[in-house]
Amino acid sequence: MNNLSIYVKFIKYLRSSRVRRLPGKMSLQRIAYEILRPNGKMVLNVLGLKMQLSLRDKGIFETLVTGGIYEPYEMKLFYNSISQGMTVMDIGANFGYYSLLAAKALKGYGEVYAFEPENEAFEMLKQNILLNNYQNIIPIRKGLSDKGGISPLFVHERNLGMHSIIQGKSTSKRIDIETTTLDEFIREKGRPVGLSVLKIDTEGAEGLVLKGAS
Repeated sequence: MNNLSIYVKFIKYLRSSRVRRLPGKMSLQRIAYEILRPNGKMVLNVLGLKMQLSLRDKGIFETLVTGGIYEPYEMKLFYNSISQGMTVMDIGANFGYYSLLAAKALKGYGEVYAFEPENEAFEMLKQNILLNNYQNIIPIRKGLSDKGGISPLFVHERNLGMHSIIQGKSTSKRIDIETTTLDEFIREKGRPVGLSVLKIDTEGAEGLVLKGAS
């Protein structure tokens, strides 16, 4: 049995009803993660969708691998807000959790623009689009901000969803990314974009995204 199998079994055990109220569960999870260090990528079936995710993405992976729903209340509100024919923008798409849910809700009628500037997350986003054979998700390797150009992105080592152009205490390195504004993106499309649903998760930079959108 490899480290990943051991880790998954241990996390599932900790999240089972038998030890639900066990004191120190979070500390045990952290210790197991540090010792076993699961790495690589894994494809899971989530809400009827195939999702490849990084085993380094600790919080999301632990939730989904044990059969849980990531951000259940936000997910339900987002999914129920979408109907056929809409245009959805997923700003800070990560590996595509919300983009895939949007495409599922659209049922082939409508578009999803998925913005993700970080390389590893963007490659998983593209792979997840292929895995689910969605033709109406358009992946864009850019960040949205209040101005276009080159901007630093502060990268979190163990949570791909916490990268931000706003520097945080837990970020481990800095990379340069291309940014644009929502207004400029729509101008470059050369046609009206009837935006229906806008999801923004940019870890503190949401104000900058909205500043670039008139």
